[in-house]
Amino acid sequence: MTLCLVCDDHALVRAALCQMLRQILPGATLHEAADFAAACDRMVALRPDLCLTDLRMPGASPEAGVMALQQASPGTPILVVTGSEDDLLLHRLMALGIAGFLDKTSDLSLIAAAMQTLLAGGRHVPPRLLSIAGTAPPPPLPLPPASFSPRQAEVLDLVAQGHSNKDIARQLALAPSTVKPHLETAMRQLGAT
Repeated sequence: MTLCLVCDDHALVRAALCQMLRQILPGATLHEAADFAAACDRMVALRPDLCLTDLRMPGASPEAGVMALQQASPGTPILVVTGSEDDLLLHRLMALGIAGFLDKTSDLSLIAAAMQTLLAGGRHVPPRLLSIAGTAPPPPLPLPPASFSPRQAEVLDLVAQGHSNKDIARQLALAPSTVKPHLETAMRQLGAT
């Protein structure tokens, strides 16, 4: 019997993914998580055979959240199911060893094939990412020495991705009025305006 963890902050998307999994993997045991913290806890407790996850969930930046899932259950293949077209982010995740990527608009046959590939120990990479797979991602910009709290680092990461304070608040499950002080403190440490 296959054990799967489905992670997405939207209940409707989780339900749709679970329904799809029931069709593709009859008899699979399914568990769900709505944020990165719960997903990591379930990864540690369950050690699932497969994890399907969105990139943008409360609790962490996409990169930090997916890395935490990997660390929580190192042997579990992770299939990122996303609407993101941020090829640079997806490339960085490929370099970290994520087992596969699917666009949320993928048809059922492609999703089924990708999951079977991952369960068999393979990797699924969409054609658009194959064109950049052989090139190294640009190195991150060096930051001046500063001591950021984990929350300040998350806020800065999301700002660097172009998100608004309101969007950051939603993604990190914070009040919008809480994002601004984190950002101001981090910017002051960086000497930025």
